[in-house]
Order: sequence, then structure tokens, then C-alpha cells
Amino acid sequence: MIKNNFLFKYFIPILSILIIIYFSVYIYNYYSTNDILLHIPDNKVISDQNKQLHLKPNEIGDSIGGILNPLIGLVAAIFTFLAFLMQVYANEDIKRQFIEDKFEGRLFKLMDIYKDNVARMHFKSRESGTKHTDKSVFPTLYEHFLNLFNEISEFNGIKKIDILDKASYLYKEELISMNKEVDLKNWLQLELSYIILFYGVGKKGRENVKFLIAEKYDDYNYLDQILNYLSFKPAILSEDYDHFITWKNLNIEGVDFNNACSFSFNRYYEGIQNNFAHYYRSLFAMINYLNNSKNLNYLDKWDFSKLFRSQMSNHEQIFFFLNSISILGRKWELDILVTKDNIQDENKRLVTKYDLIKNIPIGERSMLNVNMFYPNVEYENRKETKYRKNLNEKIYK
Repeated sequence: MIKNNFLFKYFIPILSILIIIYFSVYIYNYYSTNDILLHIPDNKVISDQNKQLHLKPNEIGDSIGGILNPLIGLVAAIFTFLAFLMQVYANEDIKRQFIEDKFEGRLFKLMDIYKDNVARMHFKSRESGTKHTDKSVFPTLYEHFLNLFNEISEFNGIKKIDILDKASYLYKEELISMNKEVDLKNWLQLELSYIILFYGVGKKGRENVKFLIAEKYDDYNYLDQILNYLSFKPAILSEDYDHFITWKNLNIEGVDFNNACSFSFNRYYEGIQNNFAHYYRSLFAMINYLNNSKNLNYLDKWDFSKLFRSQMSNHEQIFFFLNSISILGRKWELDILVTKDNIQDENKRLVTKYDLIKNIPIGERSMLNVNMFYPNVEYENRKETKYRKNLNEKIYK
């Protein structure tokens, strides 16, 4: 069905009414005054008494037909053209509806894949041994992340290490180019903590971490020290109690962790990439597919993203945030630099455009400096910024 089309909603009804009124006035004037809209036939006979036109019946018919037939023919031609035009618009509308249905079908298929990925997630708590599945995985993993962040902070503090001194100058400049307002030291530690949690501190995990970010640090030994130190931490289960005591009694200040722990046991940071690698890929495919649609305006796209975001728990959004600021996930937004000359690139910065971390609680936003990384997201209980308002009105599409 054609919706909100001016031609068929207003023009044709008004034209039809005007034509009906015109013909009505025309016939009325002819039979009442014999003034056929200022046209008087040449073979007229006028009475001196009332100066009215007197025509024979056949002359009346010829007069009316001679004037109305061209008008009726013209009107018929107009309506025939409009009928063809209506069919063209109807075909375009059907085609557009088909494309929209196809788009929505694929989008919801991608959403189903996302749901399946979440449903298949599983993680065993290192403290209690409880197995978590589905969305209950995220709060537990977030606790592990906070533990890891604090342990790196404690290690750096005892060793009197400033992570800013360890990162390379070029890498720090790269991060500043993405966001110069963020506390760089905090950013580096958040990223390092997330990457270690993602890959773990097993042999393969340590290799993956160093392969990914070793070149970002001038002091390669620093990463080795951190990873080797964390490899001593066991899962706090009954069978790992002896290793737990060893971990608690480590003398951080007096030990150089040049080698990883050689004992075989369940490590606290075993890595989560098996759960999350495909999760993030499907998530990016879905949002990117939505963003690239040319058949929806921004408000429609935002409504679809809202539908998706409503299925993300708060802790899930926190984890998504941590991924998006790390080297693993900056393609979501931070890698896309925007200047006055290329402000249209804001359309590719997906986290802010679709408010994908809108529901992170204010306490976590403050602790993780979320607002500094994404200042223009329309968070809950927070007014939109002037810059975001301009994006909504003039840039986003």
C-alpha cells in the first residue's frame, strides 16, 4: 500500500471535487441563464423582452456536447495517466516492501545467531566452582576482570612501575589521537587487563597476548613479568589449595618473574576467547548490516538497535565496552578518527550512534571512565550533549 503520498492522498480527490463542481456550475448556469460560462453559440436567437437565449433541443445537445466532450476527454486522459502513475508507484512500493522484508528477515536471523551465541556461553566460577551459562556468565567474568585489574595495579605498585613509562611513545600518541580526554594510564591498564583475561595466562594465552601488544611496549620484559606472575594464580578450588597458598605467599617485591609457573593446575585466568570470539564477530556483523542499510532512516535504524540493546544485560554492555576500547574491538568506533573535514565518518562510529552501552550503571561508568571514552552516548539519566544533538539532527543517516 502507498503511504503518505501527496498525489493520491490530496491531489486526485481535490481535482475530482473541482471537476464535479465545475460541471455542476456549468449545467446549472446553462439551464438557468443560458450563459454557458461566457460562451454563446453562433446560431443564437435572443428575445427582446428577456434577452434569453432560445435554442432548439438538438442545438442544446450540440452546444453542451461540443464544450463538454473535449473537457471529458481531457479529464479521462488525465485520470488514465494518473492510473498508470499509481500503478508505477504501487510497483515501487511493493518492491520497497519486499526489500524491507528481506532486510528485516536477515537482521532477525543475525539476531537469532547472537542469541544462540549467548545461550551457548558457559564459564566455571574460579571461586565457587559453580558453572554459569547464558547471560549469567557476564557478572562472574566482570568480577574476574576487576580482580585482574586490581592485581596488575598491586603488582605495578609494589614494583614501583608506571605503565605509562612502559608503553611506547608511538602507541601513546596513537591512543591520544583517538581520544585525548581519557586518562591514558587508566586506558592502558584497562586494555591490558581485558586482553589478558581474554586470552588467559596459559602457554598459548601468553603467546597470544605478547604477539598482539608486545610491539606497543618499549619494555617487552614488563609483559613477561606480568603474565608470568599471574600464571601462578590457581582457581580457588579444593584440589588447588596448595597452589593457592603458594600464590598468596609470593614475594612480589623480591622476585623477578622471568619464568611462568611450571606446575600443572587449573589457572584462575584460563582465557575466554572460546566463548567470545564468535560472539563479537556476529555482533559486529549484525550492527554493521543495520548501519549499512540504505532503505531505513536513522530513527528506524536506532529503533532496531534499541530492540537489540534491550536484550543485552548491564554486565554484557560493560564487557562490550571493555572490548571496544581494547585493540581487539576499536573498529567499533575509536579507530575511526573524525575531523571537521570528515564529520560524515561519525556514521561509522557505531557505539555512540546506536547507544550500545546506554544502560551501563552510573557507578560502573564512573569507575571505568566510560563517559570519557564515549562522551556523546545518551546514557540513562543523562541529557544528550549539544554535539550529539547536532549529530542526531544533521549527520546521522
